[in-house]
Amino acid sequence: MIQIADYRRIYHQVGDQTCEFEASDMDVLGAGKVVAGHTYRFNGFLSSNGAWIIMETDTTTATSVIAYRYYGGTTHAGYLAAWIARATNTYEYFDVVTIP
Repeated sequence: MIQIADYRRIYHQVGDQTCEFEASDMDVLGAGKVVAGHTYRFNGFLSSNGAWIIMETDTTTATSVIAYRYYGGTTHAGYLAAWIARATNTYEYFDVVTIP
């Protein structure tokens, strides 16, 4: 799996297929997610085939390194529900998120 980000797109490769995701939503205030010593941002990305990814960015880690985690799905309705619940979703490393 690969990820290339250019602030507008994320490419997710599964096997021989690559899915292109376009930026859809951005929440720089972190949807009210509070964890001591951490500041979060969320970005939503949609593809033309219905797949989606929400990227959680932890901008204040113990080592001052930005950390990215992901949550994904395959339907537009699933994206809308996940975006509303973005502060409480369980995010994983990019290679763990399964997107068709």
